[in-house]
Amino acid sequence: MPTSDTVKYNFLIKTLTNGGHNVLITGETGVGKSVVARDYLMNTPTEIDSAFVNFSGKTTTKNLVDAFESKLESRRRELLGPKPGKTMIFFVDDVNMPQLDQGRAQPPCELLRQVLD
Repeated sequence: MPTSDTVKYNFLIKTLTNGGHNVLITGETGVGKSVVARDYLMNTPTEIDSAFVNFSGKTTTKNLVDAFESKLESRRRELLGPKPGKTMIFFVDDVNMPQLDQGRAQPPCELLRQVLD
């Protein structure tokens, strides 16, 4: 049974995604961020496709590229997109997990930031 908080978060996620905005849910460990996001994506309308990407300490940029490309279709030579008539939503969980490289950066997070920009 949904709580008042999950109803609020679902409303916010729905409103933002319908407006074409990216959504970042932050909070302490164990408060249910992933559960709320997965619940929303599992109950989306049929014109929305969704994919789940889980970051770990060993996630590389190649892993992220492969995850995105495996869920998108080739439209032209170097253009990928969702199936015709659909909108694609990626849920990336545990964004803080990839290990830092020698320059103290997290390359998968940097690639994700570039995709969002």
